[in-house]
Amino acid sequence: MFIRKNKKEKNIIYNVLIAAVMLLLTALSDIVVRLLIDVPLPVFKAGWLAWLVVFLFLYCLSFAPRFIMGAGFLFVWIIQTTGLCHWFYFGRIIAAMDIINFAKAHNSVLKLTYLMDICLPFMLSLATLAIGITAFVFLSKRTLTKKPYLIACVLIVLFIPSYSVLNSIKKEWQPNSSFPIAVNVIYAFTYSVFYGDNCMNMVKDDYLPYKTESSGVQVNKILFVLTDSWSLPHLKEFGYNRETMPYLSARLEENKNYKMHTAIAPSVDTLVSVPSIFNNIREPFNQKEALKRTANLLYIAKKNGYKTHVYTAHADFVFNESGREYIDDYIYDVQDEEQMLSLLSKIDLKSDSKEFIVLHYFSVHSPYIQGYERYKNKFEKFTPINPLDKISYTINTYDNALLHMDSMVDNVISYFDAVAGAQNTAVFLTADHAELFNYNGSWGHGLLVTEGAKVPLIIRSVYDDLPLKWVPFWLVSENLARHLGAKIINPNLQENDFFIVDEFHFIKYRVDDGVITELDKQ
Repeated sequence: MFIRKNKKEKNIIYNVLIAAVMLLLTALSDIVVRLLIDVPLPVFKAGWLAWLVVFLFLYCLSFAPRFIMGAGFLFVWIIQTTGLCHWFYFGRIIAAMDIINFAKAHNSVLKLTYLMDICLPFMLSLATLAIGITAFVFLSKRTLTKKPYLIACVLIVLFIPSYSVLNSIKKEWQPNSSFPIAVNVIYAFTYSVFYGDNCMNMVKDDYLPYKTESSGVQVNKILFVLTDSWSLPHLKEFGYNRETMPYLSARLEENKNYKMHTAIAPSVDTLVSVPSIFNNIREPFNQKEALKRTANLLYIAKKNGYKTHVYTAHADFVFNESGREYIDDYIYDVQDEEQMLSLLSKIDLKSDSKEFIVLHYFSVHSPYIQGYERYKNKFEKFTPINPLDKISYTINTYDNALLHMDSMVDNVISYFDAVAGAQNTAVFLTADHAELFNYNGSWGHGLLVTEGAKVPLIIRSVYDDLPLKWVPFWLVSENLARHLGAKIINPNLQENDFFIVDEFHFIKYRVDDGVITELDKQ
């Protein structure tokens, strides 16, 4: 009996060791990918329950026959791969709407360029699987098959998606950066399966249709420059102790026709914000109006005789729901954003033709170093650039990326002003969302908080009658539509109610005398 008891204890120790090694390998992928991107390591203890569930799953799995254990670890590997691929490509946690967008844009996802981008995380996951199998072979000579363990294993596997669905019902579900990548992927897939159709049709039946009428104004040439991940606190004009955008600062000081506003973007994520901006959608989840395109900026421009140009560094599907069918001159995936000036120079800016030009930049998106890496000698001003010091690495690479963006944007605005002139032309410069830097412990973007939507807004136009402080972005889009010749009539909601939305939730807010008041969040 004593010897048998020792053997059992020995087997349990072996299985604990096996589970611990597999957990370490699972976490290793998370840690490595977080080290390779410019986001500080999250506080893992915040996701202790998720990590405990993964450990218990692997521990139960360690008692199963080898082929079951291999299948279980293969399952973990596949979802790790999915999460890693998404994180490397987009620089953020996968969300349910991403699953839906991938399904809608499957032709884009399968392009060779996308496969090249996911090569590194795929190899990382493959290495994780190989190491895991090797560790299993060397550490476990025997395994026990026990029904209680298998039942517990199944219950734990069911717990993760169930937890997601239960939290979804309470409207509290959000991806959590402290959870393992694999857990977030399961959440995202589960949420998209159970709620995907609903989220695409989250619209009230009593929303009234938009209408348009002539604004009595048409500006011949409009340059709309839209950047990504632009943080207000990292500008000198808002108290930052670094000069991150010297050309912009000089322009604001020397040319009083350019006015600096602060605005509130419609979302904290590009894939939601861009359609909201171009479709002039004010209320949350008004998908029907977005699809009708009544107030769409590109549709209005085409209708009123403008030639439309959109040059974006983003993927082609970003404008799928933003009026892509009304774009005359569309170039996407611009790899070197310095080429935006060359593209702009090909447009006829000297004649009386009507041109609506959109330049959509990506260079200050994480990982920030990718935006200026080929021009490091010129723009790597803020140092040290040490990946091991995550805080300073993140801030310094972001500020350097701002320097690069400032130079590029200044070049295109200067060219536009020099060639098109100031008469009957307008310039808008802003961002589709902001970026968080240790805001209550959060970094990056995608978290639905008002701070993640606060962006700069610079306008040169005689028709700029917007307030200087905290302009809701619907008013910005409405003002753009006015420049294009249309007045938007939106009969929904109260006059001063506005929204910040993400894939499934929204913040309702109001601005009174430059003060933002949150009214509701759900």
